[in-house]
Amino acid sequence: MKIVYLSTKISDSGGTAKITSLKANNFIEKWGFEVSIISTNDETETPFYSFDSRIKFYFLKSKMTNLFALIPFYKRVQKIINEINPNVVIVNDNGFKAYFSTLFLLGRPLWFEIHGSRAFLYKNKNNRVKNFFITWISDRLYTKFDRIILLNEESKTEWHHAVVDVIPNFIESTSELSMECDSKEIIAIGRVSAEKGYDRMLTIFEKISSDYPDWSLHIYGKYEDQLLLEGLLARNAKQVFFHGETSNISKNIRNSAFMIHTAYKEGMPMALLEVLNNGRTVVVFDVPFGINEIVRDQYNGFLIVDGNLAEFEEKIRLLIRDEKLRASLEDRAKKSLVDYQLEPILAKWKRLFDAL
Repeated sequence: MKIVYLSTKISDSGGTAKITSLKANNFIEKWGFEVSIISTNDETETPFYSFDSRIKFYFLKSKMTNLFALIPFYKRVQKIINEINPNVVIVNDNGFKAYFSTLFLLGRPLWFEIHGSRAFLYKNKNNRVKNFFITWISDRLYTKFDRIILLNEESKTEWHHAVVDVIPNFIESTSELSMECDSKEIIAIGRVSAEKGYDRMLTIFEKISSDYPDWSLHIYGKYEDQLLLEGLLARNAKQVFFHGETSNISKNIRNSAFMIHTAYKEGMPMALLEVLNNGRTVVVFDVPFGINEIVRDQYNGFLIVDGNLAEFEEKIRLLIRDEKLRASLEDRAKKSLVDYQLEPILAKWKRLFDAL
């Protein structure tokens, strides 16, 4: 079985790159598949995550400055694909240019693997004409994929396709747990970009830091939006530290007391799975899509009505004060991931490949 992924920023530290590395490695190790990855917009050709040495990478430097640039870009992609002659092409680049693959990459099964909300297509939320055009075009193109693959059931509200599969991300189990932790560090994980909601995260924590001067907030993630980062740093929020990317996030999670996550929209954040898998609890807004399939309110964390900053603040204060409550949520954290284990998720992928 030969698989080609058409990706973007595969060498990055984001969740899509991480889960792609985990899947591709397992496809090779367990089933002997051949995996190739075509990627665009990479800042480096050295992947952040560990990919099997047998994977073939094709890094394309093409910049999509306008729609006319799609033609030479897809000619290059098509040439590579023809040389590989795969059984299936999986598009997990969810940017606007990826939709046009249905016009150019013909002659073999083409699957669309969705990792986020369609709202991410709108770079300028106030440009209604441009957003209408993007919606009109993408609505007509995504239905031409042979199959779309979603991360959670809730995402079906955004996608209307004849062939839809739901295959969530999986987490690799870890036995290295440190359940007893006297840390006074709160962790946040995710690239510094507008949709991750760090603006409201700082607003919430600023009200807490003055009452708990020995507690601190530590944010890990790539600085994707430099202007946003500068704006956040300019707030001079006390006890808030930006650390950038890290290759050992599990260690940072285990050294923290709990996680907070304030994104405006999500796909299925790997960070949440990793935090729960490492025995820590979370406070998170109940935003689309799939957050409430991972975090169960008052069972393994706190699920807050989106936009209710006061309740979010209250739950952080509660976890700071009540160590027994925190311990009970931690005790159920890892147990709550039964639906996100490696083997059953891989079995779902295997059934799709076998059907080819």
